[in-house]
This record gives sequence, C-alpha cells and structure tokens, in this order.
Amino acid sequence: MSPAQPASGSNAAAAAANAANANAAANAANAAAANANANANAANAANSQTLNPERQRFERLASEAVPAPGTAVDDMTDEE
Repeated sequence: MSPAQPASGSNAAAAAANAANANAAANAANAAAANANANANAANAANSQTLNPERQRFERLASEAVPAPGTAVDDMTDEE
C-alpha cells in the first residue's frame, strides 16, 4: 500500500464520523423546526382568541357587565 493512501479502516472511521456529524446537524435542524412550529402554534392560539368575532363579543359583553372601579352601581330601587 502506498503511503499516500490511508488504510481502509481509517476511511471507515472517517465515514462514521461524517455520518454522526450529519445526524447531529439534522437533529439540530429538526429541533429548530419543532421550535418554530411550537411558536407558530402559540401565535395561532393567541390569534384565534383575539381575532374570533364571538370571542371579541364575549370579551366586550363581559367587560361591560362589570362596573369600573370606583363607580356607583345603581341597584334600581327608587326609595325616594
């Protein structure tokens, strides 16, 4: 075997190291994609609550039903 050509065992080791590096890179890319999906899901959930017309109506009615702090509540009894 000529000195310029590495032994076949070292080629196999290099191939295994390259495969491990490729797997690590793929795992990192998958983790980043999963994180992006989780962020998108959270944004979609928030939008579905804030943009849904029924939700907006409910929030408006609920806020109108509660008197503002410091305001008098008319108990609708006319005792005069």
